Amino acid sequence: VSSRCKEGEMSEKIEWRVRERDYDKELSILSKSVSLTPTYDHPLGPSSKKSKSGEVVKEEKKKVEAPTFDDPLSLAAAEAASSGVLDPLSDASFDPLRSATAEVEKTEKVVSPAKEEKKEKSRPTSKRLVPWSQRRTAILQKYRSSGNVAFASMLSADDARAIADSDSAESKLEARLAQLQDKDAPESEVDLQKLSESEYVEHMEKLNRNMEAAWNKEERVKALKMTIALSKLLSETSAPQFYPSMYVLITDILSNFGRLVFARIRGKGMTSKEAELKDDHDVVPDDVTVDAKETCRNWFFKIASIRELVPRIYMELSILECYRFLTKGEYPHILKRISLMIRGIGDPLVATYLRAYFAFKLQYVAPECYDALEGCVNDIFGAVPLLSSELMTSRVGSAKEWFHILTPGLSYTFQVVAELTYMKGGEKEVKDTLKGVLATYRKKAGKNSAMLNSIISAFDEESISHFASAVAVLIKECSEHAGLKTDLYVSLGESVRDCPPSEDVRLPLLNEVWRVVTRLPKDQIHGYLKVAAVWVDFVIRFFSPREVRVLLKDIVKHCRDMPQDDIATEVLAICNCIVANATSFSALMENDSFAQLLDIAGGSSDAAIATGEGRVLARTSLAKELIELFVNEHANGQLESDLVVIHAAFDLARTLHDSITTLTFEDERRQITNLISKFVRSVDFGNDFEQHLNFLVDCRQAFVNLDGVKDALILAVCSLVMRTSKIVSGRHTRRTSAFV
Repeated sequence: VSSRCKEGEMSEKIEWRVRERDYDKELSILSKSVSLTPTYDHPLGPSSKKSKSGEVVKEEKKKVEAPTFDDPLSLAAAEAASSGVLDPLSDASFDPLRSATAEVEKTEKVVSPAKEEKKEKSRPTSKRLVPWSQRRTAILQKYRSSGNVAFASMLSADDARAIADSDSAESKLEARLAQLQDKDAPESEVDLQKLSESEYVEHMEKLNRNMEAAWNKEERVKALKMTIALSKLLSETSAPQFYPSMYVLITDILSNFGRLVFARIRGKGMTSKEAELKDDHDVVPDDVTVDAKETCRNWFFKIASIRELVPRIYMELSILECYRFLTKGEYPHILKRISLMIRGIGDPLVATYLRAYFAFKLQYVAPECYDALEGCVNDIFGAVPLLSSELMTSRVGSAKEWFHILTPGLSYTFQVVAELTYMKGGEKEVKDTLKGVLATYRKKAGKNSAMLNSIISAFDEESISHFASAVAVLIKECSEHAGLKTDLYVSLGESVRDCPPSEDVRLPLLNEVWRVVTRLPKDQIHGYLKVAAVWVDFVIRFFSPREVRVLLKDIVKHCRDMPQDDIATEVLAICNCIVANATSFSALMENDSFAQLLDIAGGSSDAAIATGEGRVLARTSLAKELIELFVNEHANGQLESDLVVIHAAFDLARTLHDSITTLTFEDERRQITNLISKFVRSVDFGNDFEQHLNFLVDCRQAFVNLDGVKDALILAVCSLVMRTSKIVSGRHTRRTSAFV
C-alpha cells in the first residue's frame, strides 16, 4: 500500500484477512537454520560471562574507588567494598521486606500449590476439622508457662567458632572433619539451660533461622546437630503445661529440616526432564540419579545412628518423604515399624504427642497408608489406665489439668483418622470408623471423659449426630474425675444442633441428656448454663413452644438461688440464643421465664462496671437486637398498646440510650436514634390520650441526649393534639381544652 494513500481510502480499498500459519513447520525450518541452545539466565538479570570451559561465571563487582572530595556516603561505600562488608540495604538478610519475599518464594518451591489445593478439597467440611496451621496458633496462645523452660545449646564454642571463622573451602572441610571425628558429637554437646516462655519462643525462632543459614552455607553437619539436639528436648517434660507449645515450635523446625533435605536430594539430579516437572508426591525411585539415592541413604544412616529413641523417631519422621527416592510401595511397612517403635516410649505425654506427629506426617506423605494409624489408636486406648493413673495426674496437680494438656495431641490424632477415612470412602466410611472407635473406647477406655471428649471433637457433626443416642449413654457413664462431662454435653449439643438426627430420636435424646444435666450440683452452675445455652438453641429450632417453656423454667429454677452477678454472663448467652431464633417480640415478652432471665442477664450496674466493658457491650447488643425485633414486628403500620410489652421495650430503649458516651461513634448514635424514634412512633393507646401523653413525657425525660428522638416526640405530641381536635370536631370542652 502506498504511503501516500489517505487513511480513508485505505479503509475502503483494503480487505484485511487473518494470516494462516503452520507453527510446527516454521519451528522445523528455524531449528535447521539456527542453532538453538537453552538459556538459564534472564536477559535483564545480573550480567554474566562464559569461562574458557564454557561454564557461566558471574562478573565480579568492580571495586568502588574513593572520590577525590570528602563525600561521607561514598567513603563509607568504598570502605565497605574494600573490607568485604555488605551494604545492609542491599543485603536481603537485613531487609525485612526482601527477606520475607525470599521466604515465601522458598516455601512455594518446596510445597506445590496444586497439591495443597487438592488436600483442602479432600478435607470434609466441618467446624471441628481445622487444619494444623490453625491448631498450632491456638495451641501457642492457650498453653503457656509462668516458670522457666529448659533448652539446649546446639554446638560447643570451639565448633561454632571453627565454622564461623572458616572462609576457604579447605578450612571448612577441615572443620567439618574435626566435628565428624569427635566421638561425642553430635549427641553429648547438649548443654541444658533455662529460659522464660517468651525467651524460649524467641530462641526457637532464632535457632530455626540459624539452622537454615547453616544449611544455605552448606554446613550440613551443623544443621543436623542442631535439629537432633532440638528433637531431644521433646523428651524433657519438666514443664508439662508448656509441652504442647514446645512441641509445636520444635516440630516446625523438624518439618522445615525435612523439606530442606528433600529439596537437596531432589536437586542432586533427576533422570529426565519429565521427572523434573513431577510433583513431589509423584516422584518414584526411577526418577532420581544414583548419586541422589546415595545421598538419601547417607541421611538415613546418620539418623539411624542416634542412640536415644525419641530423637531418632522424630528425625526419621521429619525426612519420611525422602523414602520416595529409595523405594516404591514400602511405606506401609515403614510406618508399621515406626508405630511399633513408639510403643517403647514410657512417658505417656511424650508418646501421645509423638503419635500426633506420626499422624501428621502420615497424612501429608502417605495418606493411602491409613491402616498404619489403627495400631496407634489401639495403643492410645491401651495406655488409658496409665494416662488416668494418680502418678501421672499428680504431675500437674489435677486430673482435669493433666487431660487438658493431652487433649491437643489426642484430638489431632483422631482428626487425622477421620479425615483419612473420609478420603478413603466418604461419609459412610467415616460413620463405620466412628462406630468402631466408640466400641473400642467402651471396651478399653471405660469411663474416661477426656478420651471421649477428644473423639467427639475430632469427628464431624454429622457423624456424631448419627450416633447421638449412643454417645449420650457413653457420656452418662463417664466419671467426673476430669470434670469434662458438661463439655461433652456441649459438644454433643453442637452436633445435633447443626446436624439434627431423625425426628423419632430427638425427644428421647433430649430427655436422656436433660435427666443428667438437671441433676448437676450447684457448684457446677456455670457448666450447667453452658450446656443449657447450646441445648436451648436445639430445642427452639426443632421442638414446639411447650418444650421451650419447660426448659426455660428449669433454667430459671437453677438460677434462682445463685448470685446474679456470678452467672450474668452465661445467662446473657442464653438470652442471645433465644432472641436470635425469636420471630415475635410480644410473644417473647409474654414468656415469664424469659423476662426473669433478662433481669438476671442485666445484673447490677456496679457489677457490670466491675467486670469491664465486655459485659456492658453484650447487654447493649442484646437490647439493640430486641428493639430491632420490636420495630420489625410493627414495620407494617401496626401499633402497640399492650402495657407489658411497651414497658419492656421502654426499659430496653433506655438501656440503649444510657450506653451512649462521648466516645460513641456517630454512626452508632444515629442507629440508636433511629431505633428509639421508630419505637416511639409504634406506640398507641387508642383514645386514652392522657396515658399516651404521660408515655411521651416519660420518653422526653429518659432520652434527653438524642436530638432526633426529641424531634420524634415533638411530632408525636402535635399528632396527639390534632387527633384530639378531630374527635371534638374543633369544639373543645373545659376538660379537652385543659388537655390541649
